[in-house]
Amino acid sequence: QPYEDPTPHLSLVDDLMTAGTISVNQINGMCFRRIIWGQRPGLLYHDSDVLLRRITSDFARLLVSKTYDIPIPKEFEHSSLDSNNSASKTLFSADSKKPLRIVLFSRGSSGAGRTIKNEQLIIDKLRSLGVLATQCCDYKQVTLQQQIGYAYYADVIMGLHGAALAHGVFSKHGLISVEFKTLYAYSSILFGIISDSRLGIHSQVDIRDYFIPGGHKPVDNGLVSRVIDVLNETLIYQYQYNNQLTNESIRIIRKPGDFLYNHIVLTPVLNHLFGPKKSIISAICNNSTLAKVRDILLSKE
Repeated sequence: QPYEDPTPHLSLVDDLMTAGTISVNQINGMCFRRIIWGQRPGLLYHDSDVLLRRITSDFARLLVSKTYDIPIPKEFEHSSLDSNNSASKTLFSADSKKPLRIVLFSRGSSGAGRTIKNEQLIIDKLRSLGVLATQCCDYKQVTLQQQIGYAYYADVIMGLHGAALAHGVFSKHGLISVEFKTLYAYSSILFGIISDSRLGIHSQVDIRDYFIPGGHKPVDNGLVSRVIDVLNETLIYQYQYNNQLTNESIRIIRKPGDFLYNHIVLTPVLNHLFGPKKSIISAICNNSTLAKVRDILLSKE
């Protein structure tokens, strides 16, 4: 049924731009997307936008599964786990029966520009906890099919902010993504949105302190510990949320810049074809999960 006092799209835009409390640009991407149908722009509202992303990523995963033969990467085979490792049952995937499969998408190991050295320390620590962990990829040697395979079979993808994390669109539902956030595009929520498209949980590790002119300081034991803390907290949160033990949408993890946020819970008031009522648009948009995340990120820039 139509909501009371439905507001035509363009009237809503005019109202927002003249209200003096919130602008189109401030909520763009959190409450609606601008689209072009016919001869003039229209708006696609929050819930429709969320559903469209989820349907599109489902289609992307199905498409690559039909287009390519995607064998499970050898690093993700259970036989690759060290049977002598006494900690081999520490971290499990969501079904609690198989060790976690984690891929760290690396941007390179030089430490220059947007790369960081010693990411292998993270992999080594994860493997010591019984995780089936690997890095991807030497893109001169690895095919697109193989790249997709790592994300397709992974429970968790992680790495520095960069395009490789977009492989998450091919992951299964319930994806956990762990983004190492540097100075570059620190306020971006792109990979949180991609994780949401897979009904997943996105977490971030604030590593801006590792920036140096021309690159980044190498990964050290302190950073490894923070990554493991964030991963552990995200696994705990995932269990709690799946078992209705928490209704938090955002959780700060020890260090203020390290936090997680859940996939977006749909809000019917933002899904009406003609838009929500003018009287509630600002309050609803400003209280959305993505708006809260954006506020956290901007407050720390």
